[in-house]
Amino acid sequence: MNTAVLLRSSMHVLGFLLVGGCATPGPAYEEVMANAEPMPADAVRILFLRPRDRDDGSGGGGASIEVNQESVGALRYGGFFYVDVKSSNTDLAAFGRYRVFGACEIEVTSTPGSKVYVDVGPRLSYMVAGAVGGALGGLAGAAVVPNVYGSAGAAIATGTAGIAAGSAAGTAAVTTVEGKGKRCRGPYKLELIAEEEALPLLADLSWSKD
Repeated sequence: MNTAVLLRSSMHVLGFLLVGGCATPGPAYEEVMANAEPMPADAVRILFLRPRDRDDGSGGGGASIEVNQESVGALRYGGFFYVDVKSSNTDLAAFGRYRVFGACEIEVTSTPGSKVYVDVGPRLSYMVAGAVGGALGGLAGAAVVPNVYGSAGAAIATGTAGIAAGSAAGTAAVTTVEGKGKRCRGPYKLELIAEEEALPLLADLSWSKD
């Protein structure tokens, strides 16, 4: 089987895992906000959202979120949560189960009393790298999709050699595509979006803070 066929097979597996992912349980956005504590006047409310109406090759895994280098929870597919921070300059980061596989980091500058909406989305280059890695790992002995929590699916392999080869190839592909020194790596990207874009998305999401 050639590399192109294995790549298509890997992407098919990713799509299957995505469809099989479960919706996030928890109260809806309107209910959460209706019962939320008032935001302190000197704080900034940061809302993280992860819409379910797009391809997200996580298989339902949580996106680990950090605010100012401190963990604030994991955001599941189809969910949202918020945190209030008393800082005008805030560092945000998102990654899968293990930070070593890469994190996306951004800095947000905001005014006290304001709200910031952060879309936690999939990084296509990471998903493609996982599929390429799976194809190359398959050539080494098995068809593999790297088993990285919150990334591009589950391992399908006949041995540890195939998994190692696929993971290594996928990592190399990510480094090549993104370029050295970029702050956004790993399975997720963080994007600031306007309130008018965020609210329609939030209306379809439920509270998720693992």
